[in-house]
Amino acid sequence: NIFIEMANVLGKLNRLSEAQKVIADARSLFRGTPSEVQIIVADSELQIKRNDFDSAIHMLSQVKTESPAYVHAQMVKANVFLMHRHDKRAYTQCYRDLVDFDPCASSHVHLGEALMRIQAPEAAVEAFKQALELNPQDMGLAAKIGRALVSTHDYQRAINYYKDALKSSPRSVDLLHDLAKLLIKLRKFDEAIRMLGPHAEAPNASSGLEDTTHSMQRIQSLLLLADVHEESHNAVA
Repeated sequence: NIFIEMANVLGKLNRLSEAQKVIADARSLFRGTPSEVQIIVADSELQIKRNDFDSAIHMLSQVKTESPAYVHAQMVKANVFLMHRHDKRAYTQCYRDLVDFDPCASSHVHLGEALMRIQAPEAAVEAFKQALELNPQDMGLAAKIGRALVSTHDYQRAINYYKDALKSSPRSVDLLHDLAKLLIKLRKFDEAIRMLGPHAEAPNASSGLEDTTHSMQRIQSLLLLADVHEESHNAVA
């Protein structure tokens, strides 16, 4: 770790020859140990700084699936393909390989986010849905699906999705707020007011003090309600 951090600092200072010497010493010292892969990944990142992208991709491709550094190596390689090779297919393939390697919710989320990054929201929706099936309690994933649907500009489909998701998770204020923002965007002001109203009300005396999270959510609902009234007033004017 000390070798890697030293190389990173030298790289940031653009002292690339010195950084390469540190990495070379580390590769010699840790050859054959579990730490060698970390050094290889650090070396690949240094090659990226040197604009030697072919060497970086070659190094990262040598990291085996059994290595603890495999996931990080795939993500670094994916970024090289996208940012420096402008190869979207190879970029997404890195994340598809991660899903094949470990088909868990987080792998599907990484794939979905990668697809959103290259403006492929329809494919991203499917990836996020796979993640939600594996982790149905995570309403953050439901929100990602809704936002991806909005990106497709199929707004009615997005509205229907949000409403169905809220039926399953009526306490998910994040979903409610996302839906309200979409309704405001579509100038469906009355519907937005009906949805936000109950969530903007202060707790009654018998319910006691509200916690910080609920208080912040209620404030957000009030701010959105203010936006609705402002937009509706402007529409009338």
